[in-house]
Amino acid sequence: MIINQTIVNGMCVLNKTGAFFSLISAGGVVRIKLTLNGSTVLDSKMWVGMSLDQAMPFDEIEIFGDDGAVEFWAGQVSMTQARATIAGANAVRTSNVFLTGGAQQLTASDVTRSALRVRPSSEMYVGGAGIDGTGWRVAANEVSEIPVAGAVFGFVPPVLIDYSATVYSGAEVGYWDASVRDDARKRYVFVSPDESVRLCSNGNALKLYKGGAWANHPYFALSTGNFYLLPDGKNALYLVHEKNEFLTFYKSTDYGLTFTRLVNAVDGNALGLASTDRSVSNRPAFIAGNIITVSYTAYWVTLNVETGAINFGQWAEYKSYNGAWLTDSVGVFSKAGFYAGYSGYIRYTEDGGATFINKLIDVDNQTLRIDPTGQYMIVRNSNRYWLSDDYGQTWVDSGEGWPYGKDVSYAGVGSWLLVENGVLYAIYLRDGVAERVTVNTEHGGTDDYQQCDLFVTPSGKVITGASDTLSGDAVAYQLATTGDLAPVKVEVMELLS
Repeated sequence: MIINQTIVNGMCVLNKTGAFFSLISAGGVVRIKLTLNGSTVLDSKMWVGMSLDQAMPFDEIEIFGDDGAVEFWAGQVSMTQARATIAGANAVRTSNVFLTGGAQQLTASDVTRSALRVRPSSEMYVGGAGIDGTGWRVAANEVSEIPVAGAVFGFVPPVLIDYSATVYSGAEVGYWDASVRDDARKRYVFVSPDESVRLCSNGNALKLYKGGAWANHPYFALSTGNFYLLPDGKNALYLVHEKNEFLTFYKSTDYGLTFTRLVNAVDGNALGLASTDRSVSNRPAFIAGNIITVSYTAYWVTLNVETGAINFGQWAEYKSYNGAWLTDSVGVFSKAGFYAGYSGYIRYTEDGGATFINKLIDVDNQTLRIDPTGQYMIVRNSNRYWLSDDYGQTWVDSGEGWPYGKDVSYAGVGSWLLVENGVLYAIYLRDGVAERVTVNTEHGGTDDYQQCDLFVTPSGKVITGASDTLSGDAVAYQLATTGDLAPVKVEVMELLS
């Protein structure tokens, strides 16, 4: 049978009778000691994948190594004998896992699995729980097969940003469509990694940059209304089209050149709300994990992008808010969510909105921002910010002195950026303390480039929003990073017996 234990203070002891032992998952090389009636029958170092090659009866197992999870097979028959012997796999199971730094699980243990194949988009390491970069190296776009039934973890080094080495790249004339300044409502932007494709919403139409020129997006050429562009931080771009309080959800996997319609959502009439409660103007939409949330004056609509499930309802007690539901690993609808209203509260629920608790008080309406994973959040209160790096469970005060009325944009690895008077600033949490960094002052001037959101490419290029005075113009900076800000995509195939 497969057994999961934890090494504590360098040691794990288990009374278990058997004759065969296999090490499925561990944080590195471990020492295995098997005893029978108090006498040692085996005392040897093992690494993941090693097994006894013959029966060796025991009644106690001792494992010595680094603290952490360990998984192994112990029984009267070998793990190989426990599986049906077949010429090939009976079935395959595929999935995509996105690594954002550190160790993350690729697959859980499965006794029916004969082998695992992985193909990462960038270099990674594969090993057991506790892997730290010393595991099996898999090169970018290389397929590696691992004959293991236990849990497997992938590791990529965490990406770091050195703000002190940020370079001012200069003006980007006509980078955005000139009409991005034509409407006061929330404007969304997106840029492909090589910058050959760009999209921006001017509050009334969706514009596409391709082949060196801007035009109305051909897929939405006859459409007007609000367009929310929501990259998921992985490999997909989602778009929410809102017109007359009716929503349609789309998905693109080619950086916005084409879109596939996912689902139509209900509109406010289905809730019987007054028209004054159904305004979506200037309220940001979010994607947090698998959940897209669109905020109206008095209600919300969500889409689970994995299951296609639509949900909607009214927040309790307050109106004129913006908020987001967080992803749920099971089911079609997350029951955890946040919103900020004119009342000045950050409200939190764990039961789908039946009850709420206050996480913060005295914050500005519609200033809540959430990164695509849902882990990092920021909200403004006058000239200070509150930040969270644990899915909104705890919040840290940045202190006073921040510019009032400036939008922040997510840069990656827990950092937020804004521009004021031509100066680029960053704010983030480090060891539980909020830090404000003056990133670059080379541009100077008084232009805040807030006519649309900042955008950060995977390579660390920062493109500001459009100029306050020169339609469509922007400026650019280059962040100094230790790696790609985009997550590593790992294609996983499990061969099942």
